[in-house]
Amino acid sequence: SGADGCVAIGISALSTQNANYSNNTAVGHQAATNLSTGTDSVYMGYQAGGAGAITGHENVVIGRSAGLNAVGGDRNVFVGAHAAGIGVVAGDNNVCMGYTAGYDLTSGASNVLIGTSAGANFTNNSNNIAIGTSALDGCNGAEDGNIAIGTNALGADIAGSDFCVAIGHAALAAQNADVKNTAIGGLAGDAITSGGLNTLVAGSGLSGPTTTSVAGSSTYNTAVGNDALLAGTGSHNTAIGANTCEGAMTGWYNTCVGSAAGNALTTGAGVTGGNTLIGRS
Repeated sequence: SGADGCVAIGISALSTQNANYSNNTAVGHQAATNLSTGTDSVYMGYQAGGAGAITGHENVVIGRSAGLNAVGGDRNVFVGAHAAGIGVVAGDNNVCMGYTAGYDLTSGASNVLIGTSAGANFTNNSNNIAIGTSALDGCNGAEDGNIAIGTNALGADIAGSDFCVAIGHAALAAQNADVKNTAIGGLAGDAITSGGLNTLVAGSGLSGPTTTSVAGSSTYNTAVGNDALLAGTGSHNTAIGANTCEGAMTGWYNTCVGSAAGNALTTGAGVTGGNTLIGRS
């Protein structure tokens, strides 16, 4: 091919490269074996980039079968066994680091997926950040612009949610609807399934509203503090302080501020108006 600046170590490494001045490095059995016009890239490991007819540029692929079926795509980083390992990758600017991270990725672009199985089922998903084992691993198409940090954070969502933020172990772990929530803290919002437009911030233990409320889904709640709105199922509530409104509250439009304020509150005042409670307990 007349290619210059290349290093190929291993049986069939770079065996079909056919571009001049390609500057590729491939180390491993069948590493980038079907690369055609791709340039300025590094492939290391058994069958790293090994099956696809690669035309992409400036990629780094390290690990057994990482980027196995990649074809196009520029400036991607795939590190870990089977990272981006089965999808026919064509998207640009992705980072997949960890065993099977971004495993099914195809045309998705500008994702950062770090951790075992992080974003494992991504296909055309773009502009997501998933850090932690199985973070965002349920998403399988059209879920964009999400941030999930923590083991299993946003791990069940397959419903097309965009622009959600889940930070903490299992934060928003059960969410599975096209909604927008922000949950920060270990187990923050872990009971939410279809409720949307909630803001939940806690040190630990906040389960937050579920979907069994008056309206059929809990929405527009703000909970800040450990166990605030822990078992609540209402909507349009504001709870600020540790243990605030932690009971099985089904009411709407309640405002509770202070440690344990409203912790025995249940029904509130229905959907027409709520309570305002300020002060400890």
